[in-house]
Amino acid sequence: MRNFLSAITNIKFLKQYQGLPRSIYMIVIARFFNSMGYFVYPFMTLFLTTQFNYTTDQVGTYILILSLAFIPGAFIGSRIADKFNRKLTYVTITLLADFFFIIAGFFYTQEWVLIVLVVAFFFHNSANPVLTSMAMDLTTPLNRQESFSLMSIGLNLGFAMGPSMASLLFENHTAWLFWGQALLNLLGMSIIFFTIKDTHLSEQQIKDLEKEGRAAEAGSSEGFLKIIFKHPLVLAFVAAAAAIAFMYAQFFYMMPLNLKDLFGTSDGASYYSTVCLINGLGIVVLAPFIVMATKKFNPLFNLTVAAALYGIGFGLNGIAKQPWMFMVFALIWTTGEVLVTANISVFLANHSPVTHRARFQSLYDITHALGRAIGPKVLGTYLLVHTFSDAWSMITFIGLGTCLWFLVLGLIETRQLKKANK
Repeated sequence: MRNFLSAITNIKFLKQYQGLPRSIYMIVIARFFNSMGYFVYPFMTLFLTTQFNYTTDQVGTYILILSLAFIPGAFIGSRIADKFNRKLTYVTITLLADFFFIIAGFFYTQEWVLIVLVVAFFFHNSANPVLTSMAMDLTTPLNRQESFSLMSIGLNLGFAMGPSMASLLFENHTAWLFWGQALLNLLGMSIIFFTIKDTHLSEQQIKDLEKEGRAAEAGSSEGFLKIIFKHPLVLAFVAAAAAIAFMYAQFFYMMPLNLKDLFGTSDGASYYSTVCLINGLGIVVLAPFIVMATKKFNPLFNLTVAAALYGIGFGLNGIAKQPWMFMVFALIWTTGEVLVTANISVFLANHSPVTHRARFQSLYDITHALGRAIGPKVLGTYLLVHTFSDAWSMITFIGLGTCLWFLVLGLIETRQLKKANK
């Protein structure tokens, strides 16, 4: 057995994950349990249409509200995390989110519970930039892609299992969608609380960043707005990332609606959970190979390819008439998702001062939330007078446009780096 395990760990694409900081492995395990408990959001469209008979436009409006609620929470949470203890900020926010998910489980048949869910997701999503900034603190440019890739593997391994579990609860044990998410979130949070110290860098460690050639990460006493406007490349980057989020939002919004329209509520929910399973397991299997093949490239060029894969993979759903077609096409956009998760935070970490990391990450998360918020609303309105096929074609054009956007940003950054090294 020992020889077998030794052989496995010596495989090149797995060996790249050895030697990372111990706390990164703890974050990976925590994210695994958090994403395994990702019960509520993937089934929100089906929940609203079956429990409250919402129309596609009403669903889009509610998801818009749900996503917009994240914005003030992300900014407030990241501000506190930059100034004070990151770990305690994360723990407090997670406990508050769990409290409201538990309440929702008791009263899910009442329409007013939708307000409770807005509050729950306000806190739940606000924890993301805090935990990501902790991972930024623990890594360097030399091991960031491997670290964030491994975190993505843990997240998606959990996500591959979570919706499948949730689909079994959806019709007859709906309350456990909310209670299950709260319990698994609590388990993930406990791992962070008991195994990781606060990750803030000391003053000496911050000073050492410039000596290590990481001047962009050096601390700053300037205000956040003043610093961010000194980084126009970052601003353009987060705008492009919003387009990525707009496309990805259709995985949770338009895809379950499309499957329900084609195959009915029960079969549609079952096929959707299978697509979720393929997506999660696909990332787990593909990530080590893709990261090993692309980690030497500029993150912006990797994201160029990711945007194209999103546009093509999601767009092909427009011709899908059989369940297996949605599942096959999922492998295309899942490959793009591997590149997105392995490169988004790497770019931000490499360009954000250590004193403002959580807020830089929240800037991305906020624009990501805007993309996810606008996507369902725009497509919900569009679907009132257009077919699902037309809507998926729109996603193709957005993907190709975003692909060119990232390509231009990559060329600009390459030119800047050449000038700086002269």
